[in-house]
Amino acid sequence: MEYDEEKDFVSSVDFIETNPSREKDQELIEHILNYFKENEHYIEWRKENILNQFTNQILDASDYFDFVNIQALPIDEEIKNFIDSILEENDTAREGMEQLTDQVSESQTESLRLQNELKEAKEKLANAIELNKQLVKEKWYQKLFRSFSDYKYKYEIEGGQNKTQK
Repeated sequence: MEYDEEKDFVSSVDFIETNPSREKDQELIEHILNYFKENEHYIEWRKENILNQFTNQILDASDYFDFVNIQALPIDEEIKNFIDSILEENDTAREGMEQLTDQVSESQTESLRLQNELKEAKEKLANAIELNKQLVKEKWYQKLFRSFSDYKYKYEIEGGQNKTQK
């Protein structure tokens, strides 16, 4: 592809160097940050997609080596034993990874269960504290009422005795 040589090409570096401005720099930074914020889901999706693609390629390659028929290759017994042991180690490693994955899954499930139990315990504790506050308040009101009743009783009896004595 040919470019028109008469056109002036300006690189972004030249533009930034020839026109330094704090406002333009700030605006450029804001545009870049906004772009990444707006496209974060796409970037994450793309990263995951690339990771899955490489993982699939690795798994396909390992499956190929797992299914190689060693008997068909014209190799001596020592190499055959070596390859057999490598394939066996590969199977063992794969089983170990599966076990680790299962353990991680179980521990995550256990962690969620414990978090839920902790949340329930916190709610029960908050309810118990609130109930205790209400009971303390109720007992306080009962004591206050008893004190008032005692005072009223004494006042009525003493007041009645004072009237009869006069």
